[in-house]
Amino acid sequence: MAKLSAAAGIEQARKHLERDEAVQALRILEQVSWTDLHWPEYWQVRAEAFLMLGEFRHAASSAREGLTDAPDHLPLLRLYVRAVLKLGQLDRARDTLDQALRLYPQDPELQGLARELEQRGKAPPASVRSPAGSKPSPSPKSRPEEWAILGLLFLGVGAIFLWLWQNLKPNGF
Repeated sequence: MAKLSAAAGIEQARKHLERDEAVQALRILEQVSWTDLHWPEYWQVRAEAFLMLGEFRHAASSAREGLTDAPDHLPLLRLYVRAVLKLGQLDRARDTLDQALRLYPQDPELQGLARELEQRGKAPPASVRSPAGSKPSPSPKSRPEEWAILGLLFLGVGAIFLWLWQNLKPNGF
């Protein structure tokens, strides 16, 4: 497969993002030459695509990777904060947002993210909250592999007791 230059790949990927085609944008970015991966715009488009797909961990990772080469890149800072907010990592979001606001204090999107973070910081975590009048959610159901492990454990303990009973019983019984 022919490798694309960063400029060509980023341009094509952005066109796909404009049409809400995040998967196609990521496929285009896979064709970008590895020597061009130090472009912050590459990581920006990649993080935007993952955010669009709801892959927040990958979005945060992509934004963080771009920030290693360009720590003051405003779009990557925004994307990283958005991704870690979606992951519920409020401390990381707060730290990065503080850094970004020191660099860009008048940025309206950063200010909006700060308000969102403030609101989320005041509210209890979703696992603690329950709407008024609703019953607490039941505990999660056991997974089949948990039952298989438990069954094997009981089978093993039973085999040990059987062996002990047959080999260690007194002769008079």
